[in-house]
Amino acid sequence: MKMHRNFDVKTIIRRTVATLTVGAALFSVSACGAKSADKTEKKTDTSQKTTAKDPLTVVASVNQWGSLAQEIGGDHVKVTSIINSSNVEAHDYEPSTAEIAQLTAANIAVVNGGHYDEWATKALSSAKSVQSVNAASIIGASESDNPHLWFSSDARKAVAESLKKTYAQLLPASKDYFQKQYDAWLKSETELDNTMNEFKNKYADTPYAATESVAYYLYSDLGLKDVTPEGYANASANESEPTAADLQAFQSIIEGHQIKFLVNNPQESSDATNMLTGTAGKSDIPVVNITEQIPSQYTTLHAWIKALVENLTATLDTGVNPDTTVYEQSEHSDHDHDHD
Repeated sequence: MKMHRNFDVKTIIRRTVATLTVGAALFSVSACGAKSADKTEKKTDTSQKTTAKDPLTVVASVNQWGSLAQEIGGDHVKVTSIINSSNVEAHDYEPSTAEIAQLTAANIAVVNGGHYDEWATKALSSAKSVQSVNAASIIGASESDNPHLWFSSDARKAVAESLKKTYAQLLPASKDYFQKQYDAWLKSETELDNTMNEFKNKYADTPYAATESVAYYLYSDLGLKDVTPEGYANASANESEPTAADLQAFQSIIEGHQIKFLVNNPQESSDATNMLTGTAGKSDIPVVNITEQIPSQYTTLHAWIKALVENLTATLDTGVNPDTTVYEQSEHSDHDHDHD
């Protein structure tokens, strides 16, 4: 995995808009002569997009985005998530030939992008007939940005809108249906925003540290302060071993109670992370385990994130993580799952 930077998604979007504005100004002069050809190409593309059968076949690389794809598509989509278990590490996943065939035969493929699920984006690069909804591309995230985009409210909203538009292009007769599904989803997202704002009003700037930056966007939206030592954070993002000095600095902030809780990603376990969670346990610092994929007991991305926020609220209220089951990894190791 390539090293990534932790910027909030609003910053990423602003950066992208600025780049596009400059690019558009430079491109406008040379583009004048190509307008008629561009219009012809777009017309051809649109005609191809309206030939899909109902329900649409949608394949997502991971269940975080598969869940969202199902909510927006409802009865007019059949969604399969290739990685549907939190026992599977998505970064280094090696898909089967059948899974690649399934992905490249879909009407729509939903991927995270960036450097998160490169096995999927690589397969789709030569599958020209598949409509691709790429979360990183939609918001303008680069391969050096934190890839855990499903935890960002801005990214979720952008992907949901893209799904709505893509579905409507392929099934124009169901455009109003997809709009209603999107509106219902957006209402749920707003309710989640309200829950998060209540948390933020109470716990803004609470310091935490993370053994891996899985929840950075979520905690940024919650107004929390990431004080993970820079040396350790850089090593973790670059998938290299932290130095003894990095680990000592991390242990120091835990033992000195400079953080209120420690975030741990069970899917990225190592001797270093085990040592740090052990230090937290001995220091009475709550450990919050967060996986990347949605655990099996949750059917939607919203339900899972809401449970994470509510559990973190209880953890900070009491100083003890009261319900570790909300973070437990799924006991299922199956990769394919249909959302009915």
